[in-house]
Amino acid sequence: MTNEEAAKVIDYTMVLLNDPAKWSKNSTFKEVCNEAGETFTLSCALKTAHHEALGIHSYGSRTIAMERVRKMIAKYFLWRYGIHPITNFNRHKKTTFNDLQFILHKTRESFQ
Repeated sequence: MTNEEAAKVIDYTMVLLNDPAKWSKNSTFKEVCNEAGETFTLSCALKTAHHEALGIHSYGSRTIAMERVRKMIAKYFLWRYGIHPITNFNRHKKTTFNDLQFILHKTRESFQ
C-alpha cells in the first residue's frame, strides 16, 4: 500500500463517518462488520473503506492507513489508546463524534 492509497482509504472512511448518526460507539475487538450497514464503528468504517477504495484483498490490520490512525490516536488521545487502540478509542466513554472527526482529519493531513 502506498501513501496515496492509504489517503484514499481515509477519505472514504471520512465519507462513511460524515454524520454522527452513521457512527456507532459499540465496537469490540475482532467485531463482525456489516459493510452494507447504516452505522459503522471506526474499525468497521476503515475495513469497509479499504475494500471500497482498493479492493477486497486490501485490508489488513497493519496497513499504512491503519498504522497512521493508531499513531494519531496515540499522539492526541494516548489515554484512550489501550491494547487495541482503534477499538478502545472508538468505544471510550469520553470519545465524541468531534474527536473521531479530529483523528480522521489529522490522519488525512499526515499524508499531504
